[in-house]
Amino acid sequence: MRIPWFHLLTLVLTHLVGVYTAPTPNSQSADVVIYGGTSSGVIAAVEVARTGGKSVILIEPHSHLGGMTASGLGWVDTGNSSTIGGLALEFFTRVGKAYGKKGPQYAIEPHVASSVFHDMITEVKNVTTLYNSKLTSVSRKSGKITSVKLENGQTITGDIFIDASYEGDLMTMANVTYVVGRESRFEFNEPTAGATKPQSIGQGIIVDPWKIEGNPSSGILPNVQNNIAPVPGSGDQKIQAYNYRLCVTDNPKNRINLTRPSGYDSEQFEWLGRYTKALLANGSRVDTDTYLKLSGLPNGKYDLNNQGQFSTDMVGYSYNCPKGSWTTRGQLMSAHKNYLEGLFWYLRTNETIPQHVRNRVEQIGLCADEFKDKQGWPFQIYIREGRRMRGEYVMTENNIRGNEAVNDTIALGSYALDAHFLQRIPMQITNKDGKKVWTTVTEGGSNSWENKIPHPYAISYRSLIPRAEEASNLLVTVCMSSTHLAYRSIRMEPVYMMMGHAAGAAAVVAINGRNTVHGVDYEFVRMRLLAEGAVLK
Repeated sequence: MRIPWFHLLTLVLTHLVGVYTAPTPNSQSADVVIYGGTSSGVIAAVEVARTGGKSVILIEPHSHLGGMTASGLGWVDTGNSSTIGGLALEFFTRVGKAYGKKGPQYAIEPHVASSVFHDMITEVKNVTTLYNSKLTSVSRKSGKITSVKLENGQTITGDIFIDASYEGDLMTMANVTYVVGRESRFEFNEPTAGATKPQSIGQGIIVDPWKIEGNPSSGILPNVQNNIAPVPGSGDQKIQAYNYRLCVTDNPKNRINLTRPSGYDSEQFEWLGRYTKALLANGSRVDTDTYLKLSGLPNGKYDLNNQGQFSTDMVGYSYNCPKGSWTTRGQLMSAHKNYLEGLFWYLRTNETIPQHVRNRVEQIGLCADEFKDKQGWPFQIYIREGRRMRGEYVMTENNIRGNEAVNDTIALGSYALDAHFLQRIPMQITNKDGKKVWTTVTEGGSNSWENKIPHPYAISYRSLIPRAEEASNLLVTVCMSSTHLAYRSIRMEPVYMMMGHAAGAAAVVAINGRNTVHGVDYEFVRMRLLAEGAVLK
């Protein structure tokens, strides 16, 4: 038999170099295709492959697995931790073991979370993970997804598809109905839905929003939106502010100092300076926690999050992300990075900031032993909300508050109705002297009276599946079917994991029964979940 010359060349190169890397195949196939290597996507993949025995292709648009849980959100939003079960609880228990603890741990260094996710996914042998792979198109036939195409030209086929991404690109390209923004109070009869009444700064503090104080014609300050206050209860397409959850330290031996960013302009933080002056003039306490929330993690690290009126959230700059291209999203990520670097530099160096705060901020920097390939910077921006599917069932405030029950529970939620500012806007008010003055108000954030929920609530299986006529073999775990108000509670990483567990279980049941995701017997899904430690009541 004659051997083709190119095969001979391959053999020679293999002998000389010692390894031959095959070219990327033009197509791959698996029982279940998962888009999004988030915490939800990883858990779904483990469920399908480990307990279901099915093959999985896990497609991750970036270079790391684990989503926000492995990208700086180390102070985990648990709510009632007794509601966390199944593979999600296994993950947090493995984290505890990594720290020498019996039982789950909910304060996690990013590299530890990443390591645990990596272990869970590599322990199962029938998961293929594709990194840096973004979707370009989805093929459908007779209401069923047949394949997806990636930027590198690969075509991925499967029987069941799961969209576990923060962006919801798979469901969108499959022409599944979705929404962005806030429903009105009346659309789903939600008492506190829609736009909120603008909130004052508090303590009688007034901060003029115009470049020249008192002069609207001078233009609005940076980081304030020149919008009119919305009618309370009305709907719109605005979404919560995003940020990066930085993992920081004050240990000089492990610290990367945040330096002056390119193009820094202190005028970008003029509002913060005016706010600080107003606080000091009012006799209010001004400390580091006026600006930054530092939650302690193991080994001298902190999860840095938004705090107060002006902090790490880039308010009003998230609106274009959900429907944006990857170019638009990349620009948004760069803008947020530049904003945070500028914020730190301002807090470290501007004389408006009290000296003791400047001294403390100077002690804080990125962790040299985290995100080493990105010089300590997280790989994932915190997408608090984006697209939300309009599926077979829509979770609403009435579910969260215990006024409406479901009969197909796949997970429990328990976190408060938490929302970050949607906008910071100008408003004219009458001050204590009876004069009309301009100030700044915020809108869309949580009010304490509406934030609490009475007890854990059930999440419906039907909120993970599209309308039957739109896609019969798709499950959606992160951009699931919910109103904005309900999503404020649902959107926590442990819940994403539990919904990923449920979606993986349902995918296996659907394949085994040769059924659609709409035709699966919920009882089979419930039994699988309970057998694997899920908490359903």
